[in-house]
Amino acid sequence: MEPGGVTVSALYLLGELSRRGTDCHAIATLDASGPLAERFHAAGIGVHEVLRHGKAAYPLPYRAAKWLRAQARLTFGQRLARLLAHLKPDVVQSSVYHREVLAQQRAAHRIGARFILQIKTRDRSFTCGPHADRFIDRMQPGDQVVVVGESVARIHAAFLDRVPWLTIPNGVPDHGPVEAARRADLHRRLRVPPDVRLVGGIGRLVEHKHWHDLIDAAAGLDRVHVLLVGDGDARPYLLARAAAAGVTVHLPGETLDPFDWLNALDVFVLPSLSEGLPVSMLEAMARGLPIVAADVIGSRDLIDHGRTGLLVPLADPPALARALRRAWAAGDSLGQAARSAYVQHYTVGRVADAYQTLHA
Repeated sequence: MEPGGVTVSALYLLGELSRRGTDCHAIATLDASGPLAERFHAAGIGVHEVLRHGKAAYPLPYRAAKWLRAQARLTFGQRLARLLAHLKPDVVQSSVYHREVLAQQRAAHRIGARFILQIKTRDRSFTCGPHADRFIDRMQPGDQVVVVGESVARIHAAFLDRVPWLTIPNGVPDHGPVEAARRADLHRRLRVPPDVRLVGGIGRLVEHKHWHDLIDAAAGLDRVHVLLVGDGDARPYLLARAAAAGVTVHLPGETLDPFDWLNALDVFVLPSLSEGLPVSMLEAMARGLPIVAADVIGSRDLIDHGRTGLLVPLADPPALARALRRAWAAGDSLGQAARSAYVQHYTVGRVADAYQTLHA
């Protein structure tokens, strides 16, 4: 399991529902191993693996390999149907946006379960593709489509006009505002001088996140370091870009505790090219951090410009630098307003309430 926004938001939601007594299970279609899977287990969530292609990416003993080959002869839908017949869920929810949605829908209906499709990104490959008609034709009473925000709903409007749908945002747990003592500990760990501001974000180090815009913006600011918590293919490029710009960048790698690392930041920044309803930004709002983000869908659903954060044009490092100065000048006001908006709309408790109403 990779620590992306869709998987992490599922962990938060299922963890809260499990805490309330719901028997929750997560089904991975790529890989059900790794530290994040352990967090699902620790939250009382059953974790299962139904590989889309029926293959393993690692050597297996003879008996296991023989079993896997037999499983591979079954289609993805058949293997999923077998698992669901064993689990006997009342509701099956999916955040997948490819043709396997049809197999998931069919497997859910085969055991009499309701099927809920969650749309969390701008990807229209399913909702505007040939499989959408088949999905709609097969919908049964009680099936539902859920979108995470207004911008995502507008992108998928043609599909949503044909199905029953509602908006339920992502939600994150409340760990309280930034802890000053922990901030000092993290700054010492990173060797950040006392008079240096630390700006950055949490997420995959990939091209579409546009972290290089933040590095370029920091190059025009005095006494600023950049913290990027995550990993990905862009890591070598970002290190080289920072070195060329004379910017100190801290790359501690992936984390399973984003709320802890958020303690270190003075300003949370998300210069991403596109978002659904960014979980990392919700985590920053929960911590009461000032937020500066690119003015793209998803981010603009969360940020009331000038009140709960600042939006800047995409791929505009000078504008990003100006917004960082403005965020510092605003003191605690932006962060307090962001946390207030989080408490009113985006706690995982409120989101779980909405899903329990939907499931009833």
